[in-house]
Amino acid sequence: MAKATSTRNCPRQLQTREIARSCAGFDPVESTLLTLVRFFAESFAMPQTQSWLRSIDYAAHYFGSDKGAVITQRLLFALQAMRETRRSEFNFSTPSCEVCSEIVTENERRFMAAISNVRRGKASPMVTELMFLCEGNDTRKLIECINNLCAALPPASSVYSTEQTEH
Repeated sequence: MAKATSTRNCPRQLQTREIARSCAGFDPVESTLLTLVRFFAESFAMPQTQSWLRSIDYAAHYFGSDKGAVITQRLLFALQAMRETRRSEFNFSTPSCEVCSEIVTENERRFMAAISNVRRGKASPMVTELMFLCEGNDTRKLIECINNLCAALPPASSVYSTEQTEH
């Protein structure tokens, strides 16, 4: 878990199995979702932050109030399903720090890769990512929640999809 800081002087650097956000290949929707995930994770780790409220506001701003509410609810359901399945803590980068927010942890990367794969019609890689994320535990409920979340999201960026299929 990351400490909540908001300074450019943050000493955090990439660790093993982490990647720079700019190298993650997220389209704008996925980048927004990562921020929402982080707000919820921060709220779970430090309830006094009430960051879940920031998640709702951020989603409403990006997706519109009605669509944002649906997406936020479905994302929360997916995160809850993951939390029920995982035995370890979910490691995340704090959304409030300019330095930390540019680092994607392994746990975040796997969760977001599952979403990215569903949005691009790739079920098999999604299942693999969730198996690792959930430490080999039953992911059926999480898979259902991620599919429901993705059904509410705008289509995946066609530029990103084309880049991915060309490699």
